[in-house]
Amino acid sequence: MVNPARGLNLAAWTAVALLGVAAEWTAFGADDLRAATLDLLTGWGLLAAGLFATARARGQLAGPLLGAAGVAWFAGTVFEPLVYLHRGPLLQLLLAFPDGRPQRAADRAAVAAGYGAALAAPVWDDEPASIAAAVAVVALLFRRYAMAAGRVRLSR
Repeated sequence: MVNPARGLNLAAWTAVALLGVAAEWTAFGADDLRAATLDLLTGWGLLAAGLFATARARGQLAGPLLGAAGVAWFAGTVFEPLVYLHRGPLLQLLLAFPDGRPQRAADRAAVAAGYGAALAAPVWDDEPASIAAAVAVVALLFRRYAMAAGRVRLSR
């Protein structure tokens, strides 16, 4: 028996993938097919990973977060101020893996800061600020790994 929700989910992902083609065509047209193709494949890769994760881990946020990163990737292609928006869902996935829901207040604050930074292009346009943000993320991830135990530590 076919699950109607699954068909709707696939239809939604397909629609977003087609919107990605439209976004790339809007941004690049036929002028730079190489850049448009690489950009399209990156967005599609995020969407495909999201679809796979959604199918494999129902009830977890990994798939929807990857899908949101794919949608944000295409949004940044069309609207320049959103060019770094995809980093918000990816950071949430990293900081709240495996279920995608930050458990501790520090993790929630880091996720909120990540979404804020994703919307603030000057953070990423400044090299020292970008390096500091990357170091902070690695430190947070290492702390989460060191504090984890059992299966959670293995998954991280």
